[in-house]
Amino acid sequence: MKDVFDRAVALQRQGHDDEAATLYRAIITAAPAHFGARYMLGRLRSATDGAEAIALFISAAVINPRPGICYRGIAQVHAGGGDLVEAKALIRRALVAAPNDDANHFAYGQYQTAGGQQNTAIKSFRRAALLAPELADAHGEVATLVLAEGDSHAALRNTSQALVLRPDWPELLFNRGNVLRVLKRTDDAIASYDQTVALNPDFARAYWNKSHILLNRGDFAAGWPLYEWRWHLPDKAAARAFGPPRWDGTQDLSGKTLLISCEQGLGDAIQCARFLPILARRAQTVIVEVRPPLTRLFATLHPNIQLVAQGGDLPDFDFHCPIMSLPLVTNLRLNTIPGVDGYLDADPDLVASWRARLGPRERPRVGLVWHTNSSDKSYQTRSVPLNLLMAQMPAGLEFVSLHKEYVAEEQASLDGHPSIRDLSADNQDFATTAAICANLDLVISIDTSVAHLASAMAVPTWILLPQPSDWRWLETGAQSPWYASARLFRQTTPGDWSTVLGELHAALKVRRDLTGLPPAAGLIKKPGGGRRDG
Repeated sequence: MKDVFDRAVALQRQGHDDEAATLYRAIITAAPAHFGARYMLGRLRSATDGAEAIALFISAAVINPRPGICYRGIAQVHAGGGDLVEAKALIRRALVAAPNDDANHFAYGQYQTAGGQQNTAIKSFRRAALLAPELADAHGEVATLVLAEGDSHAALRNTSQALVLRPDWPELLFNRGNVLRVLKRTDDAIASYDQTVALNPDFARAYWNKSHILLNRGDFAAGWPLYEWRWHLPDKAAARAFGPPRWDGTQDLSGKTLLISCEQGLGDAIQCARFLPILARRAQTVIVEVRPPLTRLFATLHPNIQLVAQGGDLPDFDFHCPIMSLPLVTNLRLNTIPGVDGYLDADPDLVASWRARLGPRERPRVGLVWHTNSSDKSYQTRSVPLNLLMAQMPAGLEFVSLHKEYVAEEQASLDGHPSIRDLSADNQDFATTAAICANLDLVISIDTSVAHLASAMAVPTWILLPQPSDWRWLETGAQSPWYASARLFRQTTPGDWSTVLGELHAALKVRRDLTGLPPAAGLIKKPGGGRRDG
């Protein structure tokens, strides 16, 4: 019987599931109390028949006086079906039966992580690592979770421990690169990403993250080609299939129609809209597929630009290009970025309408953006608590909120500051936001699409950046290569806004001294917004 069981296990490990199942069933028929056959057949059937698998695990648990492993098997079936509550309950039973089983603690940590219980998951993974120091997966999971909590040094320690055990683990090398990137050890981070792709040449996230480091350094020549790996990311939309060929920058556009698809966020589209008037002068027509909030804003770009809504029917075109690939195909370099002095205009009629609505400007008028969308995974790292921000604002300024909507927490914060004018009810697209910005002396914003909008209009814009910051703001410096009117205020320590807000306070006092009070000096160069790239 042992020889048959061993042969069945070997077949299962080789992927011959049907042959293994046949042998397990034969063993159970001949020896109904054979624990191993019932358990292994349960594991095999877990992926295809959850009900049978559970029945097999239950029958095995009756045979085994310490059935922790069986409870874990049933838990995995429930977890695979999305029932994390039942899965965690079963793992707790498994832990009672086998409290020193590292696999039970590891599985419990996995289900806690899936359920958003990161703090308790860390404890479970650490317990698993203590019971089985050779368990590289446990060290790796701890590293991932503590990094998410902001403890980069602990993440590096756990990642290093895991790599001692499994030096050829691509996912772990990738995570180590992420940790090193946060710690600003970017050369070491690149080395980890390179090791990752050496082991797995298709590891898209490693190329993608490396591109961010290179672009952050201003190494556009090496960074833009790697940026194209975004099309291979599992959480990104796959590259769309178009009939006409993709424009690679070399084909003549004379008399041709070029389709530009805005495949990423609103801020990305605004940032790269600077290329559209240039292309419109080379092509007969440029069709830009945009999300609705940008339609009215982009209508001011160039007469040869035709706008269509995303998801709608497309007119005929000769070539296509994703908007975030334009820096690559135009061979963009740090010193050749077009439109740094402004390339977007607000509609003059809207500007005049909002000038009348806002009323006489007796004090410098400042627009504020302090949080991202709550659904954004970077909400916690990029957002600034409004109370902290307003505590640094000197007297003598007029504030308007440039947000379009608020979650309950942010609405409560805004209600606590009645001096901030809330325009959200009528500020529902970027053309409106642009018109409001054209009536402001200054915009203070975190890293959001509004920061790009105001800067693209040549409105003085002060941008509050987390550590690490996004690639487009470069590693250091107070100036942006993309926008001449932008000033950057950077965190020195991840999560700590105190230095940023202190610098902001000092800069505002200087700005007030320069503009004079009252009235505001009128920092906007012209009612319609910024200057076009020639």
